[in-house]
Amino acid sequence: MVIRERLTERGCAGEAVTDFGSLVSVHFTDPDGLLLELSLWKTDPWNPAFAATPFGGRAGSGGSPAPGR
Repeated sequence: MVIRERLTERGCAGEAVTDFGSLVSVHFTDPDGLLLELSLWKTDPWNPAFAATPFGGRAGSGGSPAPGR
């Protein structure tokens, strides 16, 4: 996620990406201090260049595929 890298470079995003099964999300803080979330639907094939933490689980190597995939 290029946007995640750009947010992290600017000190706005944490390193964690949450994997919700069919989508992933990253939380970040805008310049006014508001907490925001960027969510992306997974595409097929799903081969991210970052680790994602499954919702309610531990960090993995890119998360799990969407149900039914």
